[in-house]
This record gives sequence, structure tokens and C-alpha cells, in this order.
Amino acid sequence: MSGRHRKPEPAGRLTPIVVAGIILAGFWLALSAGHGAAAVATTALNVGVAQQEPPTSSLRRATRASYRPPAPPPPPIPLWQKAIQVALSKKGTLYVWGAKGPNNFDCSGLTQFAWKQAGITLGPDTYAQFQQGVPVAPSDVQPGDLLFPSASMNSRGPGHVQLAIGNGMVIEAPGRGMTVRIVPMPTSFVARRVA
Repeated sequence: MSGRHRKPEPAGRLTPIVVAGIILAGFWLALSAGHGAAAVATTALNVGVAQQEPPTSSLRRATRASYRPPAPPPPPIPLWQKAIQVALSKKGTLYVWGAKGPNNFDCSGLTQFAWKQAGITLGPDTYAQFQQGVPVAPSDVQPGDLLFPSASMNSRGPGHVQLAIGNGMVIEAPGRGMTVRIVPMPTSFVARRVA
């Protein structure tokens, strides 16, 4: 025989094409046994575009009823409010001269620490803080302003600093043997606004 003619396969013998057809037919039967969206599954035997079953009316109602747009983010806390929150959280903390927190404070350490948590860097002592920000008239003091009591002034500048918290009150680290506390604003002071 020449190379052009092939000998026919004996009957009963499976060719690779027949085996592949049997395997694919089995997959098709398994997929066809489903219903709904599963019956639409595509295989190598499918030709064209599969159609998805439309959702049932109960599914549409459930989807519509359960959708809630996301809540808008809360507005950012003003810097002065954050500084006051931090300072108030330190109420009752023992005064230690030169301490900058977080466990002990002196007066400038408290204001420096509180404002740092709000993202504003203040100088390390009352003299440096007295030079920061802008002057504020006593009648225009707002929460977050630094107050330097006139009674604490000396030839170098202020010897004490407080943080205005509103309603005529300040928070301060007052001195040795005392703790961070809330007291009324002094009657005479110089004020600075740092943010």
C-alpha cells in the first residue's frame, strides 16, 4: 500500500476524536441538567452569545430595598478642637517642670503636646510660644488660643501659658505639686492664636 491510503480502524476501537466527543457530551449533559442561570452556562460546544435569565421581581425588590448609599464621611475636626480634646484628656496629670508629656507636663509642655497632636508644632517653652502665631485682643479670644497671664510676665517674657477652652475657661499645668486643671481665664493676659 502506498502512504496515501490509510488502513481503516478496526471496529470497536475508540479513536481520540470519539473519546473527546464522549467527554464533552458528558460535560454538556451535566451542565444541561441545571436550571435558571446555571442552564445558560457556556462550554466549548456552545456557539453565540448566552442569554442571562432576567432577575425575578422579588430579587429586584430585595436589591432595591437593601441598597443604601454610603454615608458621607464626618467633617474633619478643627485643629483647635483637636488640641483642646488632647489637653482635656490630660486633666489630672501631675505637673513636672520641663516635662513634655505624655505622662507629665509643665505649662508649655501641655500646650506644645496638645497642639502637636493636632498637627501644629509649638516651641518648647513659654518664651518661644509667646513669639508664635498672631496676637489676639482679649475680647476676641477663642478656644485654642494661648493665654499668657500678665501676672507671670518678667523681664524675659511670660513665665506661664494656658490654653483657652471656651466659656471663659482655660486648661493649664499650673505648677509643682499640682495637676493639669481647668480654671477661669485670668483677668489680664496676652493672647496668641497659632491656628
